[in-house]
Amino acid sequence: MQTEDLFEGIREDAYAQVAVPLPVARPFTYRIPEHAISLVMPGSRVLVNVSGRPLTGIVVATGNAPPRDLAPGKIQLLHDCLDPLPLMSPLLLALTRSVAAQTMSSWGETMRIALPSGLDRVARRRVALTPKGRKAASEEPLAKGSMQTASLSLLEVLLDAKGETRTIGTLMRRVGNSAICAQLYEMAQRGLVCIEDEWSSGVGGRWQDVAMPMRHITRSRALEHTERAPAQRRVIDVLWDNTQGIRVESLCETAGCGVATVKSLFVKGLIEIRREPLDDDEQSKWSANDDGAGRFCLTDSQQQALDRILNASEGFRSLLLHGVTGSGKTEVYLRAAKRTIESGRKALLLVPEIGLTPLLVHRAKAVLGDDVGVMHSGMSEGERLSNWWRARNGHIRTVIGPRSAVFAPLENVGLIIVDEEHDSAYKQDETPRYHSRDVALCRARLEGAALVMGSATPSIETFFAGVGGAHEVLSMPARVAN
Repeated sequence: MQTEDLFEGIREDAYAQVAVPLPVARPFTYRIPEHAISLVMPGSRVLVNVSGRPLTGIVVATGNAPPRDLAPGKIQLLHDCLDPLPLMSPLLLALTRSVAAQTMSSWGETMRIALPSGLDRVARRRVALTPKGRKAASEEPLAKGSMQTASLSLLEVLLDAKGETRTIGTLMRRVGNSAICAQLYEMAQRGLVCIEDEWSSGVGGRWQDVAMPMRHITRSRALEHTERAPAQRRVIDVLWDNTQGIRVESLCETAGCGVATVKSLFVKGLIEIRREPLDDDEQSKWSANDDGAGRFCLTDSQQQALDRILNASEGFRSLLLHGVTGSGKTEVYLRAAKRTIESGRKALLLVPEIGLTPLLVHRAKAVLGDDVGVMHSGMSEGERLSNWWRARNGHIRTVIGPRSAVFAPLENVGLIIVDEEHDSAYKQDETPRYHSRDVALCRARLEGAALVMGSATPSIETFFAGVGGAHEVLSMPARVAN
């Protein structure tokens, strides 16, 4: 059953089916507040009340009418929408639903382990007024028309900030309301406020302030507003020569001014300041010359295996790469991933242990370039969250990691590799008790991708399935000569 089938006769979003991380048989139904209707959609993260306690859940369907077995008058109001955009793609919703069914777990419990920790730091996101918002906040009350009281209160608090940003947590305390996220995102849609795009500031990553000219402001107009401020005029000259943006630190150094000068231009509405992540990747940038990765002459068995992976018919297929230790399976993986990326799709490489990740990352960068992301529990929360966002936003084309990386938010995956597929580390020993190899098989079907399972000693079930024709078996019986 598709998620949309949970409702009938959909015309306008008014109700939401929400999966919560509890061992329950089905999602719960909630009414969507009017100001959040444009925000709440399948994949959105929301705050709801369950038996008197707040819980974070994921919306799996929306509709204009509740299920037939529920009376509209008995349905609670959804408390808040925590993000301006859905976190779970339709494919990941389908994948987690399938995993939940296979492992006899609830849908909400499965989605909980598919998302990284740190996303709950919503209160640390920062908000600032836009020029349009400052104008609206400065108007007389009667001129503000039908603007909601909550929006007016938030505008007034932000106006008092005098150009500084405020965290959502601070705004919650100032207005005495803990359910303001959807209100702020709706205000952002109307151009009244701006909210930092990375959404994860303060959880451990490193960030930088980047200044750039407002799109609708010309250099001459900006200079007209700063006739008696020579320092501000120097900033304008530097910025309008770097319209793509420049770090505030570098801008101050080049223009010979302080940060206060830059903030004054922001308050005047002449420039915008964004927070962008610094490159926090601890792995060094390797080239193919470091260890020969990507330049080896393949053996006959390696070439035959690579050709079978690449020449297989389009769409889903599963292959067992049965190669002895030292036969060069990793080189085949990376060559196949490179061809997949060159075709416009993305690659996912799973390894059983965190300890195997650094070496594979170095070699992957030698072959695939530097847009390789890593996801594992040994990283800091900020690093994991940063790489998760990079993958979700399409900034990296390859993800490498252990068991949980199978849920990486990559779009259009064309190749999934499960190295050492026999290893017991791929088995999750907590609810939901999934096996990454099985989840990878399910994801490959949904993506229409190739799944390559490699091992020198395949598991009994995988080898038996290969012999029975469920997987194509590729053999690499000899070690690569030194």
